[in-house]
Amino acid sequence: MKYACIYCIVRFAPFAETEEFANVGIVLTAPAIRRMEYRLASKELHRVNHFFDCAPVFAKALEMAKNELDAVRVMTATEQEDQIVNHFRLLTEPKESLIRFSAMRSILVDDVDTTLEELFAHYIIRGEALPGRSS
Repeated sequence: MKYACIYCIVRFAPFAETEEFANVGIVLTAPAIRRMEYRLASKELHRVNHFFDCAPVFAKALEMAKNELDAVRVMTATEQEDQIVNHFRLLTEPKESLIRFSAMRSILVDDVDTTLEELFAHYIIRGEALPGRSS
């Protein structure tokens, strides 16, 4: 069975004045089945730490994002479909923050977990070495 999902790319943007960002995660919700899942990069993501040169800030931003995403995931399990979409909108709306989100995108999926991993591989891992592999 296919599920309608909404997803956003999670972005790390440490310097507002330059508007530069790096994709560091995916957040995906399937309102019809009351699921919201996410995957964030490791705080050791070389591409981010090398480009921005702010590893401690990146690690703290990921920790704060994880806490917020976990809270929304818990709410998702008990809410109605329209409320889940509203929570997702509030989570991902533009804010002045180190963690930002892309515009919402929709997708039809067979499996939420597989799709999350595929989106993460496409937008975040790209050419990075996968865990357990040497470059």
